[in-house]
Amino acid sequence: MKSLGLIMASAVLLSGAVSAAEYETFVGVGVSDGVMYNGGHQFEPNLRVGTVINEKHRLTGTYAYATDSKDSNIFASYDYLVSISDNQKWNWFIGGSAGYAVFKDAGNDWSLGAQTGVQYQINDKYSMEMGYRVIDTWDDWKDRNMSQLDSFYLAVDIKL
Repeated sequence: MKSLGLIMASAVLLSGAVSAAEYETFVGVGVSDGVMYNGGHQFEPNLRVGTVINEKHRLTGTYAYATDSKDSNIFASYDYLVSISDNQKWNWFIGGSAGYAVFKDAGNDWSLGAQTGVQYQINDKYSMEMGYRVIDTWDDWKDRNMSQLDSFYLAVDIKL
């Protein structure tokens, strides 16, 4: 319950900072090769919602569901965006993630991770990105080979 209060307080403070800045809200869908508790990979659809603040900072909430194992992850991410083209259609990003993993055959746990990738602005409304994420659960990260917990993903977003 303490965690929920902390998350809500952070959201209120963040909303004040966002309202004073220039921001764009988006929703999107994606697919990844899956981050599995047991180290395997599988197809994993993703739903995303987020905001880009001042063209440099992005906050994203993602829900990922593993179709075979029925495991799921919900996490929030922060990315720093760097334009890598003159027309600002291409951005490189790097950031971190924190969330909660729900496992059908194992205990649920908090998760931490990092991601990087490239984003392409198709037009004023649509963008797509390809990224690489490493994510692991809080309790078990020291016991596993992190290379087993990597994931490539592809996403398409639409600005609201």
